[in-house]
Amino acid sequence: MMMHEMMKRATAIEKRYGKLLSLNAVAEYLGLDLSTVEALVAIGELDSVAVAGICMVKSVHLAKFELDVTGMPMGTSSPVMEEREVDIMKVSEGSIYPVKSSKNPYEMRFFITFDDGVKRSVKLRGATEKEILQKKQDKVLEELEKYRAEKGGAVEPSVATAVTKPATFREVSEMWYEEFRHHNESRGNSYANIESAKYSIKAINKVIGDIEIAKIDKEAAQEMINTISKDSNGNYRSKSFVEKAMRKFKSVMDYALENGYIDRQIGKLVLNKNLHEPDKDSRFIEKETLVALLECIQKNQFYSTLINLMLSSGMRQEEALALTIDDIMIRDGICQIYVSKVVTEMASNDFRVIDRLKHGERARYISIPKETYDMVVSYYGEQIKDTANMSKRRENGTERYIFVNKDGHIRNKRTLYHSLKDYLKRNMPQDGRVRLHMLRHTFASLMKSEVPLEVVSEVLGHKDISVTLRFYASQTMEDHKRVFAGAEAMMKKIKE
Repeated sequence: MMMHEMMKRATAIEKRYGKLLSLNAVAEYLGLDLSTVEALVAIGELDSVAVAGICMVKSVHLAKFELDVTGMPMGTSSPVMEEREVDIMKVSEGSIYPVKSSKNPYEMRFFITFDDGVKRSVKLRGATEKEILQKKQDKVLEELEKYRAEKGGAVEPSVATAVTKPATFREVSEMWYEEFRHHNESRGNSYANIESAKYSIKAINKVIGDIEIAKIDKEAAQEMINTISKDSNGNYRSKSFVEKAMRKFKSVMDYALENGYIDRQIGKLVLNKNLHEPDKDSRFIEKETLVALLECIQKNQFYSTLINLMLSSGMRQEEALALTIDDIMIRDGICQIYVSKVVTEMASNDFRVIDRLKHGERARYISIPKETYDMVVSYYGEQIKDTANMSKRRENGTERYIFVNKDGHIRNKRTLYHSLKDYLKRNMPQDGRVRLHMLRHTFASLMKSEVPLEVVSEVLGHKDISVTLRFYASQTMEDHKRVFAGAEAMMKKIKE
């Protein structure tokens, strides 16, 4: 019976999403936040597979997960609320997850579906799992009373419901953004991530910001997506821009549902097929351009050191800029760099070094050519010889950092982007569109012919944690020696 029900659900999922679902699609289907789905996958509660480095969920696994959570066939009443099923059609079991909170370290999200189709999302936090389960029972009763009061038209003034909380999408999005900003700042997340959310909300508000959020239906939401898919000149925007806006729109609507501004969620929205995607090949630098680039920067010690380092290691620029002289070393005759920090923007023009990598990546060692190692050591040595420079470094606590500007501050990629762009425009006009991040992609494309792809994946700090962890554990000193030799061979080929 259970197997039949699971296959029935899997078939229904496949008709709508296909056999493989992205985590965004899973979040939409289950009515959960993307972060919750990512947590489910991370702890192994929801099975997933890696397809071309992207985490995906099979429809049959999603069906099994849903069946395990609800413990009942689709459309049947929850045994939790048997005595009240005249009003409540289903209460999902929900799952309890650990969260980063000293006061309430556990969180649960569940859904209540009433007999007229109204669905409400509930999120609870507590000090213990037992406390959350008790809160759940109390919350179900509370929501039932609200529902009955609304249905009977006898809502008490103290009871907040969607009917008594009219607000425009702009008003709700501003409240959501404040919570989002505070949450990200408290976790030390990138300022760029916060700013990106602000711009997405700004684009949405231009279209539907003044509409009452309870009146936004699927048609209005789809029209909004279609509108922001084009810029002011009528050209289609990038797919990533619109997808980001869709995720933020859904987050605001989830917030609205949780806080009583709407009583049901909007269905799936569709992306325009004409949206463009970046040409992946344009991210790689051809050999002729590389030779021209290396010749162009020879007279500038800073650009020469940084670019040779990034090209021979595959490091991100924010990782390279965070390096100290203590992070570069020779182990067993192999020149290596220890990558564990990044420079990130914490507030507008406030760049700092944080002791963690992007996207929860693990610290890693990268083997580099001896020539690059000598270049970096020599550059640092020249910098600390300058008395005025060293004085400013001491003032800012940057004595050990390799790439420091004339004011004693660690360099940031925003200023670096503009300065390098201007430098190349003046000195290398025929190929002036070279950008620093292209060095990372070029490293990967060249290195994969020198060493196994899985080793390259580890050197790059692959963000798919299931792949990264698997290969990180298997990398031995012999692998490091092969990367070292490969980097040497790659740089010689470029300069031939």
